[in-house]
Amino acid sequence: MNLELSLLETFVAAAEELHFARAAERVHLDPSGVSRHVRQLEARLGTELFSRSTRNVELTDAGSVLLPLARTTIESATRFEAAARTFARVQRRELRVGLIAHAAGQRVLAALARVADQLQLDLVTEEVGFADTSAGVRDGSWDLGIVFEPIEPAGLQIHPLYELPRLAIVSADHRLAGRSAVHLADIVDEAWVEPATDDAVFHDYWMALAERTTTAAPRGPVVHTAEAGLMAVLGGRAVSVGATARSGFHVDGLVTVPIVDLSPCQVSVVVSADAPRLVEAAVRALADEIART
Repeated sequence: MNLELSLLETFVAAAEELHFARAAERVHLDPSGVSRHVRQLEARLGTELFSRSTRNVELTDAGSVLLPLARTTIESATRFEAAARTFARVQRRELRVGLIAHAAGQRVLAALARVADQLQLDLVTEEVGFADTSAGVRDGSWDLGIVFEPIEPAGLQIHPLYELPRLAIVSADHRLAGRSAVHLADIVDEAWVEPATDDAVFHDYWMALAERTTTAAPRGPVVHTAEAGLMAVLGGRAVSVGATARSGFHVDGLVTVPIVDLSPCQVSVVVSADAPRLVEAAVRALADEIART
């Protein structure tokens, strides 16, 4: 039996949503496409995965048992493909580094250039958004990521580099713009910019859900990149909680203010748990370079 991963991915989305229209949005199909994939998978397996009526979609006993196995299969296939991509680039002496916006400043970029020279690697860098908090390492798009922690650690090696204070980012005419520091209570009732990510660990940390005493604040705009978040703050739609490694960072119309009762965030370098030795050597060299500066 040869199962296509796309069928398993559709099954997982439908099982988690229990709503074919919502599942269709996740896997970029229309609802009829989700139904077709589910029927194809059920036919190949010889068992029904869902009990469907005009009002409800529920997992059958078989569906409930097979769901975690489907997740594991998809994760293994993703890791296999990611590892293969990384090894192919290593053979070309290429190092691709994904950067979560504002986690890496000039200090890290200069250190990366020195590491590439030391190891005789062709260095490629690019900023990535919040959709993948591993900066493309998990799916093999990038060999090494400079990221903000905490993130979901599955499948990753995580190596801390340095800490940065968490900041409230407000418009220049905001009531707190003249402050030298603020407390969480000063902004907790306002709408916050929200990162668009499936990584609940990352999302909840930057929304300070563990520290909040209330969840009654209005919901702010959901953004895919840090720059989109800054634009939302400039437009007066929300405040943002963030951090930056960029020395002298300034945007006209915005003010950054330290939040004294939120702990600093950690900037780390991440690589795949299956990273080749050359990529691991680059991580060690980068940590040494950062420690010396």
